[in-house]
Amino acid sequence: MAAKRRKKREKKSANPPLRLLTAPLLLLAAALILWYAHVGFADRHWRNFREAGDRAYERGNYAWAAKMYGKALKEARDLDPHDPRVVKSLVDLNKVYKAQGRADLADLAMDQARKVRARKK
Repeated sequence: MAAKRRKKREKKSANPPLRLLTAPLLLLAAALILWYAHVGFADRHWRNFREAGDRAYERGNYAWAAKMYGKALKEARDLDPHDPRVVKSLVDLNKVYKAQGRADLADLAMDQARKVRARKK
């Protein structure tokens, strides 16, 4: 009888470390999932504006493309002012400004893109 009780106690004492790790691991997993969902959601708006700008540019609707690329630029800057998405948005604006014949704004957009790219390095 004493041997059986000892074995039960040994089994119980082996499980608590596993139980102690379960809760923190679950919390960590939940935090990672929430963080990933937040980042994906924030990025979604930028992608939607950029895609709308691309569609308008392909149709030749440069005014609407410039507006959508401008909104994409604002979203990108809100996420991180030194993010590569800012550079992509500025390059898109450069493209549409060139198509509109607005070389001054196109050059300004490229200068800003170069500055952001230089700060990132």
